[in-house]
Amino acid sequence: MPGGANRDLVPALRLIRSLNYSTRVVLGVRDIIDDPAVTCAVWRREGFYDTLRRYYDSVLIYGSPDVFATAAKYEIDGVLPGEVRYCGYVCNMDPVKDSQHVRDKLEIGDEPIIVVMAGGGADAFRLMEMYLKALPLVDTRTATVMVTGPFMPEEQRKTLRDQAREFGVRVRTSVSDSLSHLNAADLVVSMAGYNTVSEILRFRKRAILVPRPGPSLEQRMRARIFSERGLVTAIEPEDLSAPRLATAITKSLENLTAPSEMPMMHGISTVKNTLLNWLGADRASPRSWPDQHGSPARVNLTVLR
Repeated sequence: MPGGANRDLVPALRLIRSLNYSTRVVLGVRDIIDDPAVTCAVWRREGFYDTLRRYYDSVLIYGSPDVFATAAKYEIDGVLPGEVRYCGYVCNMDPVKDSQHVRDKLEIGDEPIIVVMAGGGADAFRLMEMYLKALPLVDTRTATVMVTGPFMPEEQRKTLRDQAREFGVRVRTSVSDSLSHLNAADLVVSMAGYNTVSEILRFRKRAILVPRPGPSLEQRMRARIFSERGLVTAIEPEDLSAPRLATAITKSLENLTAPSEMPMMHGISTVKNTLLNWLGADRASPRSWPDQHGSPARVNLTVLR
């Protein structure tokens, strides 16, 4: 939201403009916010297009136009024409341990590894419980690491641990190196949040996505779009059942070839280089105003949301 979730950014944005510091203010937007009709209606009702026009200089979109035309769908490009840049998908690019290291640490042999995860886990119980019900229907021998997330209620986590024990599923609240676990996975079963999907794409992993049912359509849209591109398998939350999930797991394990035709995944470097270029241009014509001691102070400020 250009004005913040509760318009909490507006006072700061107004102050920046009133001080005439020529500060470059940048709005960062992920690939999908919600159904465009819903988002555009909210932005019009809340005056966010006017906020964008008044207080922002540029927009960085953390996505790719060939995947989802964010600027057009949410009518952003008409507000700041020529100042909207697609950066590609942004994800953690930290180095990872090799797959064998993870296998050795988990004491897993050569069977396929399935990693089941869902971000913080607050609403992950149904997906993970259904996975445990689907597992006996899968003929292929596998090893599963289930990461519940820290926000799953402890009672639900205990239920999963009790059910998982029969199948030798490793249940963890969290893991110290989730990227290395993703890298070691042969298949990922997950919800469809931005960060998780971006990391799945980074490692070109086969994945089954079951999006959050709501209230926003963000995850449903992301899962459907990447499914249509052949990069993931998507199951709508209303269609989730043990047989349906077992079939998807079986088909995925039959073809573990890495997906091709990936979207732009260099978002981190693009954002960094764009900001540094802007700062470099700013340094060529620095902004100055008196500091608390009356001496000129120079500040280059970029605001990201």
